[in-house]
Amino acid sequence: MPICPECNLTVNEEDLNKSRKTKGLFWCLSCRRVYDRQYRENNREQVRAKRYEQWVKNKERELEGHRKRRLRNHEMYLDKERERAKANPRTEYMRQYRENNRERVCEINSDYQKRNKEKKRAHTAVFNAVKLGHIIKPSTCQKCSAEEPVEAHHVDYSQPLAVMWLCMRCHKEHHKKLKLNKVKDKYYELYSSWAL
Repeated sequence: MPICPECNLTVNEEDLNKSRKTKGLFWCLSCRRVYDRQYRENNREQVRAKRYEQWVKNKERELEGHRKRRLRNHEMYLDKERERAKANPRTEYMRQYRENNRERVCEINSDYQKRNKEKKRAHTAVFNAVKLGHIIKPSTCQKCSAEEPVEAHHVDYSQPLAVMWLCMRCHKEHHKKLKLNKVKDKYYELYSSWAL
């Protein structure tokens, strides 16, 4: 059995597979952890640069691993986000504003619903269809296949039950692209009118 050069204890068979050979010697896991921690603290910039290099090289695998970790620890991430939101002064301000100006907030919401009757009708139709079991809400995103809570995205509001089920991240990205395309279209219309 190999002996750890730091603490002079024998390295267990279980630890032997996990521990790495350093300069031809096997270290026990506890000594290796201490060494790694000190190395990271002393060479922070090098470690950060190497980690970024690995991330760029294996971007897809890294993102997939991050998604899986988020799914495994969903409750922990939610708790952290709630704590972060509580710590954010803007969140507290908005909560107090909503409490102090309930009538104004209700007025804004009802104005939005009056301006967007077709959208409201489509949202209500999907909600009721899911509730009654006419539409089965999937557990995965149709775009990235992540097993996260999904939202209904209407491609066309005149067809209220024709929806894409997207996770929050993909839904936001999709709307950003739509907004960007609208801006581009307006720019091209404006530019073409100048060119004439």
